Amino acid sequence: MTTAHQHGREHTPKELASDKNIVKAITAIDRMFNDEERQIYEVRLKEFAVVASVIASGAEKNIAKGREKGREETTVTIALKLIQQGVEIEIIKAVTGLSAVGIEELAKRGASYFA
Repeated sequence: MTTAHQHGREHTPKELASDKNIVKAITAIDRMFNDEERQIYEVRLKEFAVVASVIASGAEKNIAKGREKGREETTVTIALKLIQQGVEIEIIKAVTGLSAVGIEELAKRGASYFA
């Protein structure tokens, strides 16, 4: 946020008041915003910042969910490959962290798991 609103015509620093372009800009801003309009504008800016924060937070959650799903799919793919190679359920269980029941279900469903 800028501090331009603090430098109205009556509060313009001397070094800025001598620059006609600065004075012209301050005059234009004073015409565009009175105190009430400026407060409304600042509240809206804060609301936009909150909305942007919520959107960013949601995106982070979706990314985390996507990563977790990817890990699960990778684990299942590894388990399926081990099953296809005839590896014992106890070893697959130890490698993947899947339960024996889950591994047996994968063995039954095979490649159709992702379909």
